[in-house]
Amino acid sequence: MKRTILVVIGILVLLMASCAITPKLVGIFNEDIPESESAWITPAGTGKVISYNGIPVDWNWKGLSFTMYQIPAGNTILEWDIDSRDIIGKGIIFQYNFLPGKQYHFYPSWKDGNYGFWVFEDDFRTKIPPNVMFTSGAVDTKKSIGFFPFLNTNNRRRTASE
Repeated sequence: MKRTILVVIGILVLLMASCAITPKLVGIFNEDIPESESAWITPAGTGKVISYNGIPVDWNWKGLSFTMYQIPAGNTILEWDIDSRDIIGKGIIFQYNFLPGKQYHFYPSWKDGNYGFWVFEDDFRTKIPPNVMFTSGAVDTKKSIGFFPFLNTNNRRRTASE
């Protein structure tokens, strides 16, 4: 009986480990930058990035996605067209100092009258558990490294009819 329980527990542990998602690298912004000096950005239903430090890009992520782009680490300005569950906006400016060796996930939201991203940070090449940002279906901001406001306000909350 004890052996059967141990086997069942072992199988459950293996199944739970297999539920983790390894993000798929879909693009490298600058191939001359080594991994040791890079960061990786991963969206979570955010829409698309239309410029990286003023350079036009088309990094389109519609819906909940675990694809990622490799970018040089450091102070970065990303311009987004956001089309999320809660926020809509075009030309949204977001600035962040990305650390080397880290991957980032974003959740657009508002806090204290400001629109911005809850930012989630993990070590690169770690598997992302399906609940990396969520607890009981809601964003768990306690798991984030913080809320970072957008630099402009070309956005609004999505209405129920949209």
